[in-house]
Amino acid sequence: MKKLLAVDLDGTLLNSEHEISEANLNAIRDFQHRGGAVVVATGRNFQAAAIYAEKISPNLPMICFNGAYVYDPEIKDFCHRRILSHGQIETVISIAEANDALYRYYDRDTIYATEGMREALSKYEGGAGVKLCFLSDEALRSYYREKKLEVPKLVFHSQDPKQLKAVRVALEEAGGFALAQSWEGVLEVMADQVDKGTALRVVCQRLGIPMEETVAVGDQENDMTMIQFAGLGIAMGNGAQALKACADAVTVSNHESAIEKVIYTYCMED
Repeated sequence: MKKLLAVDLDGTLLNSEHEISEANLNAIRDFQHRGGAVVVATGRNFQAAAIYAEKISPNLPMICFNGAYVYDPEIKDFCHRRILSHGQIETVISIAEANDALYRYYDRDTIYATEGMREALSKYEGGAGVKLCFLSDEALRSYYREKKLEVPKLVFHSQDPKQLKAVRVALEEAGGFALAQSWEGVLEVMADQVDKGTALRVVCQRLGIPMEETVAVGDQENDMTMIQFAGLGIAMGNGAQALKACADAVTVSNHESAIEKVIYTYCMED
């Protein structure tokens, strides 16, 4: 039997209604009863992730912001934190403006964006546990610096693939950033060396669990390192093709209680 299961939230553990199915929850409880650990590993912010982590594993570390933060309830604080410098944020915003691209940035609890992002935020963030602060374009450009915000992630949103590609190329040329796509039309920007795989190593070290004894499940590019680093990496049936190509196995979709299938197919085996 495996010792730890790391699960992404959106598109993986959660269905399109942002709910955990009863089948998934019951399987998680069964795995835990047999001694297994389940941890949340998401791109969501701390508050939005904590809502679900408290339902399934309130006493275990939680990975949020794609691995920029690892929260450990045992110490009631973050045991791992890697943020963007204000200079890096300035570079990212300059690239956004050069490409006329919408962006938003996060601190621990709040998303900062312009009014032009209101509809997109409603669709992609799901509303749960998210605090929103809408600013003018000019105010958004400097608010993080004026308020001395600790920013773990900045996100671009565009329905134009060419625009998003141009932004990505510019960021890659600038260097010093970790980039990942979590949804179609969304590009997430973190500090270099931030990823879920590295954060999973941190969790395993704190829990004394070998990486070989872990299973990780996800659906998008931001799950790739976690899928690759885990002892067994599972891609969702509704996941990105690139993730499926590097996974050890592919399961069903998030509308078919995939985590239940993963637990009884891969986590319980001897």
